Amino acid sequence: MKKAVIMAGGQGKRLRPLTLKIPKPMVPIVNKPCLVYIVNHLKQSGFTEIIMTINKRNNMIKDYFQDGKAFGVKIHYVEEVEPLGTAGSIKNCAPLLNEPFLVISGDAVTNISIQEAIDFHQRAGGIATILLATVNNPTQFGMVLTNRDGRITRFLEKPKPSEIFGRTVNTGIYLFEPEILSHIDKEVAVDFGKNVFPNLLNTDEGLYGYCVKNYWNDIGTISEYFNTQFNLLNGEINIDIPQHMVGSKYYLDVHAQIHPTAEITPPVYIGAHAQIGPHVRIMPHTIIGDHVTISDNSELSNTIIWDHVYVGSHTKLNQTIVCNHTFIEGEVAINNKIIVSDHKNYILKQV
Repeated sequence: MKKAVIMAGGQGKRLRPLTLKIPKPMVPIVNKPCLVYIVNHLKQSGFTEIIMTINKRNNMIKDYFQDGKAFGVKIHYVEEVEPLGTAGSIKNCAPLLNEPFLVISGDAVTNISIQEAIDFHQRAGGIATILLATVNNPTQFGMVLTNRDGRITRFLEKPKPSEIFGRTVNTGIYLFEPEILSHIDKEVAVDFGKNVFPNLLNTDEGLYGYCVKNYWNDIGTISEYFNTQFNLLNGEINIDIPQHMVGSKYYLDVHAQIHPTAEITPPVYIGAHAQIGPHVRIMPHTIIGDHVTISDNSELSNTIIWDHVYVGSHTKLNQTIVCNHTFIEGEVAINNKIIVSDHKNYILKQV
């Protein structure tokens, strides 16, 4: 299996306001777009050709990845004029899908062994295999029940609390035979969880589930956006963070400037051309993007800062996300806040 489809056309409504300015798959995870981790993992797993389903807002994705050559793969783009649902977007790619293929959501962070899943899919001999994971709250996912052979016997999309029958859920990663396309209507909105998978339960073509053994999470909510990045910093996910490591769990770009009186307590990440001023305290679970200035005597903890941000002196940020091109005046304390930039400098007053 050498071909994969990344569903990158989602609106990211649950991740707003972070997705007001950029597509959900381009939201940064430790200073890299989420999609970069997916593309790299697919390449490392032996995939050579990637199809990205996008919508009219996704020029940023095309501009960033282009033809995929810089990432060692070939990338095609298939655009939806109108939302077609998860399955409808795959049907829209039908001319490119004449062999078995993988589908993955554009908001997943994972290091699962895709080859192990492919081996299971080929042994099972079904038309589709859903990769499964265990979660504490299945109400935001498709809940799945399988028999001893891995064949799915029950599927319920986003169950109500009273409907929960287990904690095994659909990860949004699928292995398909090309015949799956015959189960998807053309040019209409069709969803895998609501339409295709329940319908397959009534056929003999074989809908299977394979439980992943490594890390998987989606960044569909603000809380999971925080958790995924902190898991990366803690080393809980075996995914490379492309920076120079200074000691344990301290990731520093070689072009960052750190004042000798600054105090850095890992795990932290500090990006390119960041300037960390005198007596600044960078506390655990802080991620600082590129071209960021942290002025003197400021303190950051459990905070994610995107690119081109200025933080004034004597400022305290805790459990805060600061988006691109933001200017924060000094002597403020911000807790549990999200700051969305309008790509113009502005002053945030005392909160």
